[in-house]
Amino acid sequence: MEIQAGTATPNPNPGYYSVAFTPDVAAALSTEQQSWYIKWIFVTNDGRQVTYIERFDVVDEVTLETATTAQQVIGIANKITRTFLEVSVIPFDINLNVYQVNNYTTPIVENKTFPGAVKRVRNSQTGGFVYYYNIPANTLASNTEYLAVWDISETAASAPDSVIQKLHVVYFPVLAKIAQVRMLIDKVQKKEGTLHGYEDADIIEYLSQGLKLVNSIFPLTSYSPVTCPDALDFFWTIAAAWYGLNAQFMLEADTTFSFSGQTVTLDADRTGFIESELARLWDLINEHLPKLKIKLIRKVSLGTVSVRPYAGCNLVVAQPLLSSIERMFGFSLSSWFSSPWAK
Repeated sequence: MEIQAGTATPNPNPGYYSVAFTPDVAAALSTEQQSWYIKWIFVTNDGRQVTYIERFDVVDEVTLETATTAQQVIGIANKITRTFLEVSVIPFDINLNVYQVNNYTTPIVENKTFPGAVKRVRNSQTGGFVYYYNIPANTLASNTEYLAVWDISETAASAPDSVIQKLHVVYFPVLAKIAQVRMLIDKVQKKEGTLHGYEDADIIEYLSQGLKLVNSIFPLTSYSPVTCPDALDFFWTIAAAWYGLNAQFMLEADTTFSFSGQTVTLDADRTGFIESELARLWDLINEHLPKLKIKLIRKVSLGTVSVRPYAGCNLVVAQPLLSSIERMFGFSLSSWFSSPWAK
């Protein structure tokens, strides 16, 4: 049964042709016994006729309902991580590569295309097309950041556009801290997917930046989610909340409004309350965190203050002075000072 006939449209690239075909709502769906096909008939320059049959399926539309405002994807090292991209129209070509942030020359996931490894579904809310790829488990390393690079060509002749998406593979115990931060800054329990809602992926970023804040406060440290001491766990949560409230402050500043009528005045401005909480949290961090970090460093590490060695310090610091005294008196003094440094 012939449904549609016509002449193909040549694309800018020589040798490429396309046909637009929209199945009717009542069109018969493909089955294992019966499928659809398009018959291409070409006439060559020397007058020969060439026929090529290309089969395709007509199926019910697969839709996806998604409501997320997260700006990054979170994953776990031993779980499948899905990276996805939504576009408004079907592109001519789409290609995916995934790189580690610190190594952009060797892709972890290379040249995944549609159709094939990359799949496509329809977003029923926006009407757009969602392309996604499931990165196999154990492909990405824990506590590491990656970049998913989508190269999209709208037509055969157009230059590809690149869309960059951040993938954050978290250290598994950090997931427990999402609830700690949310209970502090989101007691209203704003619905995820809304403008004011906190996504889990957002809170993971707040925790990441919060730990960097803890490390940057004097004395400087380089703790990671794996090595952060339990004594700093509370301040890590507070620093993450402080960072998140800064983002919320900017959101409230962008969405604030004021309306005044003859008898009615409407104001929506929560920036003052958020600013007050930001100041309280910062005072808490600034007053107590440096003292705690100094005590932790003195407890577990070796060091000196100015030129005075502490017990347990490395003898290398005091050795030049000791050698000068020995040369002055002509005999060894090392045995006198061996006790504190030998421990």
